[in-house]
Parts: sequence; structure tokens; C-alpha cells
Amino acid sequence: MATTTNYSWTTPDDTALVKDGASAIRALGTAIDTSMNTALGTKKAGMVLLSTTSFSAVSSVSFPTNTFTATYNAYKFIFDITASTALNVTGRLRAAGTDNSSTIYGSTTWQGSSSVTASGSASATSWSAIGQAYDANMQRNIVQLMLLNPQVSTRYTYGHSIFIGDIAATPYPQQVYLGTNVTTSFDSITFGTNTGTISGSISCYGFNE
Repeated sequence: MATTTNYSWTTPDDTALVKDGASAIRALGTAIDTSMNTALGTKKAGMVLLSTTSFSAVSSVSFPTNTFTATYNAYKFIFDITASTALNVTGRLRAAGTDNSSTIYGSTTWQGSSSVTASGSASATSWSAIGQAYDANMQRNIVQLMLLNPQVSTRYTYGHSIFIGDIAATPYPQQVYLGTNVTTSFDSITFGTNTGTISGSISCYGFNE
């Protein structure tokens, strides 16, 4: 019986009967399924685009219910936005279509260009500065956010965001470390602003770390 080179999956011989084709396909499919499950378990290979949300001149945008599921334990968001004015991008986790606005959010921020300043908050009603955005004269603002375990009810949700902007041609980097003080299962997130509006798109990717 013929087999594949790397995994020795059984394939039909050239002399195999056509009537046995269905059985041969089932056997090959089962062998592939077994090998991939052994290699990956419940994990999915690579980073998978789950959703992209586009918007114009909004003060908040929510991702669909069940954006966070048991399939992945980590999520990466990439923002490509313009802003009506200088503002902070905020965040609130969601469950069953409702933002959690309780005092569960904490964060620590490092930011600066020629010098670095640090700030932090605890027991807040939102993540108050996932990133920043400056007015449309700067055109695009890029923010990346990663969340770990938002859907696991026995784990705290943690996150890390990176923002880099340009004020008068001077690079302005920012890093934010995020967390919650509750072990709650969340299935989505709302991004907002502390003032003004944003336009552009945000993409969410799922992966297993």
C-alpha cells in the first residue's frame, strides 16, 4: 500500500479499485485529522483574522458578541485610525452585549520621546488610555493591543498595547500594561474616546500563545 513521505498516511495504489475510493478517502482524512490533532491539540496554527470593523466619526465602537471564544486564548487588535482632535482611546470589556463599567480596570503607562514619564490607575471604570490619537493633520495613528484570556472565567484578563505617533516630526512612543481585578468571562470589547471622534478601522486576530 502506498504511503505519504512525511507522515506515512495511506493512499490508494495505482491498481486500487475505483469502488474503494470512498473508503480510501475516509482513511486518508482520518489519518490527517489524527496527526494534526496530535501536533496541535485544541490549538489552531497561526494568527487568524476574526473581524475587521470600519467606522467614521464615532466616539465608540463595539466588536461582535463572541469575538472571544474558547478557540483562542489570545487576541491582537490593530488600529488604523484618524482622530478629530487629540484624544485617548479607551476600552471596556463586554459580556452578552453589555459593557462592564464597574471599577475593575487598572493600567500602567510609559510614554515620551526625549524623556519618559510613567502613570497608572487602578479600580477605574475603563482602560482610560489603551493608546492615543492625534488630529487628522497627522493622518494615521497606529495602535496595537494584545489581550490574554479575556474569555476564561477563572483567569484575570491582562493586556499590553503599543502606540507610536508623530508630534511635529518627533516620534512619540507609548506602552501600556492593562489588567482587571476580576475573574470574569468576557466575549467582546468596546473601544471609545475620552473626547472627540475617530475614523478608520480596527482588526481583531485570534491565536494561541
